[in-house]
Amino acid sequence: MSVLPELLTPEETADWLGMSVDSLSQNRYLRNEHSIPHVKIGGRVRYLKDDLIEYVKKNRRVSNGA
Repeated sequence: MSVLPELLTPEETADWLGMSVDSLSQNRYLRNEHSIPHVKIGGRVRYLKDDLIEYVKKNRRVSNGA
């Protein structure tokens, strides 16, 4: 039996990412390389925690000390 991926609500996702639910909602309409991956299940938006971790890694910026 496979383990289902952890799904987060928009509220949980916004809290996890440190942003507002409104900003998260606006992000869904970007539809570019900077949009946060999401799924719709029964008309409700959910975020896979594994996708969020990859998104954060991919969009990480390292300061050059300047």
